[in-house]
Amino acid sequence: MAHSMNPSVWVERRKTAGGDFKYRVRAEADGRRLPAGPWTPKRTWAEEEKAKVQARLWAGDRELVQRRRQMTWEGFQDYYLKHSQDTKAPRTYAQFDKPAVDAFTAWLKKHHGSPSPLSSITALLGSEWLIALKKAGYNETTRKMMFGAVFTALNHAVKIEVLTKNPWRALTKPTSEESGRALADVELEELFAAGPLRLWETGTFAVNCGPRISEICNRFNWTNVEVIVRRGQPAVSIAKALQELSGSRLQAAPWFGRILAQTRKSRKKVKKDCRFPINAEAKAAMGTPRPEGVIFPWSGNTIQHDVVAARVAAGLAEDITFHCFRHTFATRYLERGGHAEDLLETKLWSDYDALQRYIHVEDQVLERRFAASGRKFPPPSPQKQNGLGPA
Repeated sequence: MAHSMNPSVWVERRKTAGGDFKYRVRAEADGRRLPAGPWTPKRTWAEEEKAKVQARLWAGDRELVQRRRQMTWEGFQDYYLKHSQDTKAPRTYAQFDKPAVDAFTAWLKKHHGSPSPLSSITALLGSEWLIALKKAGYNETTRKMMFGAVFTALNHAVKIEVLTKNPWRALTKPTSEESGRALADVELEELFAAGPLRLWETGTFAVNCGPRISEICNRFNWTNVEVIVRRGQPAVSIAKALQELSGSRLQAAPWFGRILAQTRKSRKKVKKDCRFPINAEAKAAMGTPRPEGVIFPWSGNTIQHDVVAARVAAGLAEDITFHCFRHTFATRYLERGGHAEDLLETKLWSDYDALQRYIHVEDQVLERRFAASGRKFPPPSPQKQNGLGPA
């Protein structure tokens, strides 16, 4: 029986009808064969080794899932409370986190016994605990805060047990929204070519307009789009513009591509309306306009995993995430002659300090612009250099 952190891995060979051979990688962990990979043509030794490493990590992830199922709430609560006390405000820890964790522990022990595996704590148990808090006399605000503290602790438990100890799962770990870099055109082309159509649609819109993934997926609605049907007239909603359209609805997509359009959306972070123009590339990714409805009907997690899968398939750098598209938008805008004041006017960034983290102008661009801004001045005459010239 193979240990799951070091499974047996081998390469199978099959002869095709044409006389060629195809290969695939197989792995076994804890006496159980894992699902086989696809049949592929003969690969180099390096590619086979890469597939073996991925199979080992895959099997290792299986053991970590088993370890998470064995982890108990009672064994984790002390660690989380210490972490909460060190990283959160004293008021939050004293008023919500510690009372919530202690109350949830006592309730679990009374109603479900001890120890309590983390995998057994479901949303239904959380709902039952909320009802118990209401019967105990807690008001609605306190109940919500305590409920949030407990399930933040559960998410933290899964994070430290699974994501930080397995490099294969760490590939899909969301990075901080402040981290990222601008991507080159070649990287974007290879990433979009290796991913599904939905990655091209959302990624193209992000590169050309600059919103976050949370503002694109499941929240971005056609009612947020305004268009200028006639120049010199104020912008109107997309629904009103479609009503005024002459001809069939099938002409809406070409019509939408030719006119000026912008989005208007309230952003909680800056507490102001976010307004920015939509260029031709972004319009093509949005598709045919409609009076209402979600433009990109996918969750953020789905698109994030598409980025990771496309990045691995294309062999690109591991620091490429969806948030890099936002960095690319800001950097490209400034490299092509735009101004930081214009970006701040869109309200996509709260202030100049926040925008600075998204600007990565290349040295060659700066060198070219500084060279273009130079001017040759004649040297002073010898009399002026010696102080003999007129004052």
